[in-house]
Amino acid sequence: MKVLRLLTCMVIFFYFTIESFAGEIVINEFMAANSKTIADESGEFDDWVELYNPGVKSVNIGGMFVTDTLNNLTLWQIPDSDPEKTSIPPGGYLLLWLDKDLNQGILHMNIKLSVDGEAIALVRSDGITIIDSIQFNSQQPDISLGRKTDASNEWVSMQNPTPENANISEVLIETSSPPMLSLDAGFYNANITLVMSALSAQIFYTQIKKNPDSYTQPLITSSQYKQPLVLTESCIIRAWALEDGKLASEILTKTYFIHEDYQMPVISLTIDSKELFDPVEGLYMPGPDVLPDDDWPYWKSNFYQGSYYYKGSKVIETWKDYEKPVHFEYFDSDKNLILDINAGLEMTGVWSRAFPKKSFNIKTRNEYGQTEINYPLFDDNDYSTYDGLTLRAGAEDRSRLKNEIIYMAYREANLRTDMQAYQPAILLINGAYWGIYSLMERKDNDFIKNRYGYEDIDLIADWGLEKDGSIDAFSDLIDFMNDNNVADAVIYKQICEKINIYNFVDHCLMQVYTSHGDPNNIRYWRPRTPEGKWHWIIYDFDWWKSVDDKTLSNYASITEANPEKLLGYMLQNIEFRELFINRLADFINTTGRSENMLRYIDQATTDIEPQIEADINRWMDWATNSGPATYDMGSREWEVNWVKNFVTSRPDYIFQEIIELYSPSGSANITISTGIGKGRIRINTTDINTQTFSGIYFKDIPIQVTAIPDMDYTFAGWSGTNLPRQRIVEFSLTQDMTLIANFIPVSQPIIINEINYNSVETFLSGDWIEIFNRSADSVDISGWHFKDSADAHDYVIPDNIILQSGEYLVIAEDLVAFQSTFPQVSNVIGGFSFGLSGGGEKIQLLNKDLFPIDILTYDDTPPWAMEADGQGFTLELRSPDENNSKAESWGASTIKNGSPGQVNSILNPFVSIQNVIRILQVVSGSSPYFPVQIPDIDKSANIGLSEAIYGLQEISATEITFP
Repeated sequence: MKVLRLLTCMVIFFYFTIESFAGEIVINEFMAANSKTIADESGEFDDWVELYNPGVKSVNIGGMFVTDTLNNLTLWQIPDSDPEKTSIPPGGYLLLWLDKDLNQGILHMNIKLSVDGEAIALVRSDGITIIDSIQFNSQQPDISLGRKTDASNEWVSMQNPTPENANISEVLIETSSPPMLSLDAGFYNANITLVMSALSAQIFYTQIKKNPDSYTQPLITSSQYKQPLVLTESCIIRAWALEDGKLASEILTKTYFIHEDYQMPVISLTIDSKELFDPVEGLYMPGPDVLPDDDWPYWKSNFYQGSYYYKGSKVIETWKDYEKPVHFEYFDSDKNLILDINAGLEMTGVWSRAFPKKSFNIKTRNEYGQTEINYPLFDDNDYSTYDGLTLRAGAEDRSRLKNEIIYMAYREANLRTDMQAYQPAILLINGAYWGIYSLMERKDNDFIKNRYGYEDIDLIADWGLEKDGSIDAFSDLIDFMNDNNVADAVIYKQICEKINIYNFVDHCLMQVYTSHGDPNNIRYWRPRTPEGKWHWIIYDFDWWKSVDDKTLSNYASITEANPEKLLGYMLQNIEFRELFINRLADFINTTGRSENMLRYIDQATTDIEPQIEADINRWMDWATNSGPATYDMGSREWEVNWVKNFVTSRPDYIFQEIIELYSPSGSANITISTGIGKGRIRINTTDINTQTFSGIYFKDIPIQVTAIPDMDYTFAGWSGTNLPRQRIVEFSLTQDMTLIANFIPVSQPIIINEINYNSVETFLSGDWIEIFNRSADSVDISGWHFKDSADAHDYVIPDNIILQSGEYLVIAEDLVAFQSTFPQVSNVIGGFSFGLSGGGEKIQLLNKDLFPIDILTYDDTPPWAMEADGQGFTLELRSPDENNSKAESWGASTIKNGSPGQVNSILNPFVSIQNVIRILQVVSGSSPYFPVQIPDIDKSANIGLSEAIYGLQEISATEITFP
């Protein structure tokens, strides 16, 4: 019996077509999950649509539109620049590739099909008239949906797709349901019995075990399921069901670990071993084109597939990365199965592909059943959605530490560049032990989208490879640089408008600190907007050169701008040079101190300690550009000690190099501490979080020191020096200096007094806060900032806003909505547009120097008043003198919708008069007025408190209550 191939989802097709216009082009066949059916001219397996011309005349589709939604008929227009490529002869076919890869030609559309179902339409160039369309349901990998015969009205699913050929194929109807397995994949401390079941179906399974004699050829047995399986050793089970008259079900893949404990997260990859290890075609193998006398790294091997050429010693044109279907399981450190997906696997890396232990990319795509991974895999990230992952071997670093400790330093230093998060894990391929890997997010357009929100970007790699978008804007920038002198302040300013200068500085900082052996390993990107600036991603720090390497001098010697060595050009500008050198010194004096870097080494060593010996034993036989090599635990210990010596000694070499290049007067030490009061200091661009700081800086390069008071404190001056009493001072060191920053308490005059974060649906005023001047003096709040917990959310108070003593001011999210609901409130500004969280968050009032004035975090759960959460009330401060950072200082307003722009209702409670018959007269008086609520007649009035008690005449009431 023939067992049909892997199908990843249940498929009963639904379709609806709009009858095509007679004699016009028709959509004849399409595939939304193409994993191996047909490749485009670049060797990629992408979504495709086949158009057919049933007429007697040739038709040019250039200028027509293609869309995957009937709500937007002009989603993508086919270029009309090459009629020869876009014309379809009578009885002819044309394939359109729906891959969002416009660099591959005019037949590639900026659209991708959903495997879960959507629509396809071909629209005339008027953008209105639909020529042909189809709506479809979920699709299977490599099963097309096509007309039963060319241009007929009946659509069928096709097991044997016919792109660019007549539609003649077996019709498929339904897929078998997958079998049930009695035990989940995971770790078991005893032998287990596995039961499989399926209604009205035969079950088939394959058992894969590691081969003690071969890592690449697992022990595989396949059989029809007859009885429960007793598993006494670790294995992988792949099971599927087959019902009469139906396709085979999807294949279930589960890894069972019996009597094993890796003490680390584990990744299990299951793949047809021929895809990786076939001597002729296997992706992992040298292949038939590598000859005995060929030199390392064997550019003609299978793992370097495709064409390339050299420019000097560099590979300029990259190869094609062939993707193979794989099953991916991820078990966390607590042995929980976290991810269980079908995906694509491809090689990654450049020279490292030639090492025995290779790196991989894991890709999610429609044809594998899902387009993204949704799980918080990396604790350091504030997002949890990924379009794929990288399994990084770290093959060039036998210490298994360098890239990892640079990531730790990047995080602690809060560098303003970007680096991939990672998690060490053990990798198994078909059950065979593959050693320690770093599970990482991929440095692709999804990485940028997750961190910055941009989707339309230019992303360039290495020497100019276009990973996304185009290199044209960067090439124009390089030309501008080489045509102009960056030493000119005007030119430098123009360059800063194109480059995120702080991101670039921190990128270069790490290149210099590590004496990076692969400086060509760079990725840079920008949003495709007129104001979009270039950013850099740092990665791949396995290769550090010698501890005394003059990396900075080497960069400085190259003054012509080029993508790889741009730092030397920029160093010709004194403003940039001082910024870069001080930032490098800041890093070395703080995060980059030897004691910190040694701590990272200890942490990275601890992370992989349970498996390092097993990994070394697995990859003891090695291959390098110098020939075969052997590594053992002694070799690894030598490498670790080399790294420790590097981080201990490197700062001294860098400082000496800076003195030789840019500070002939030498260096000096500055010690800064915080004296009386509470606050902290910032040196140049680095915040110091300890009470005392000491660091080395350069006499010929000015430094900047900033005193930052804590909330409720103000800066009181410097001790130990004759510096002016200014929070921010800039000076050059002439000798060693000791500096003390002093702070004194202050009662902040402006406070956040009322918060409306979730209006009732019947009174949509938008979010707003009220601030109050509790001091005896007027305060100019022009240029102050109102922010929430997101740094990008920043409302700047307009000019000429002065808050008098005892005055209130409302800051509204939506000024129009607020004024329409509170027309009587005139003391309002806005809008801040970003809104306040309905679940609570931090809100901040900062002065124009970003000095904290008032910061608090509200919530929508007790002890915070829950009536303010969508029930028509606001949060009001009980008294201006209370600590508004504490929940008990707040309560719900006593009147609906709050009291914006005036005294809080919680301070001005209602006088409730029940069963009022009449009020004949309210005696006038001078006491403060309080609102009176008269529920029986649904009215209210304002009366003075003394009058309420003494002055009401001829009142008949059963109860008068004064809170």
